[in-house]
Amino acid sequence: MWYKSGPALKNGVKGIAKLGKSGATECLHEFNNQFTIRFFCDENGDGVHNDNEKNDDRIGPCNKLKKLPKKKLAGMCRSNDEMAACPCEAHVQKALKGSNGAKYTCTKFSAKTPTWRVFCDNDKNDKFDQGELFADQRRKCRKINFAHFKC
Repeated sequence: MWYKSGPALKNGVKGIAKLGKSGATECLHEFNNQFTIRFFCDENGDGVHNDNEKNDDRIGPCNKLKKLPKKKLAGMCRSNDEMAACPCEAHVQKALKGSNGAKYTCTKFSAKTPTWRVFCDNDKNDKFDQGELFADQRRKCRKINFAHFKC
């Protein structure tokens, strides 16, 4: 079964790919049908969690933990390149027509409902800075609407 102790337990955990390319799991403890599972970003590919790798330890029954990568931990191990590939970019561009040069960036990856930030880049550095006017939306592509956002 997938919950036996040992290194990187990719088979059996639903949606482990949703964590990102380096996503992995490890069963730390099992007692009375309560499991402690470590979801981690295996940066060096050795299948074992190292101290410098991002992780999230969760405790719960088997059936709940198997669904976590798909629901709550999606995108945890995604690199900046993968984040740049957020869906709906064409919809955001279209929604920003007439906004006087607003910039946009994906702040949270999700296959169905990514979070997009639209902002006025006052200092022209192509990055969101404190004090700049902005708006965030987390919606499906067809429902993204920044029509009222103006710089």
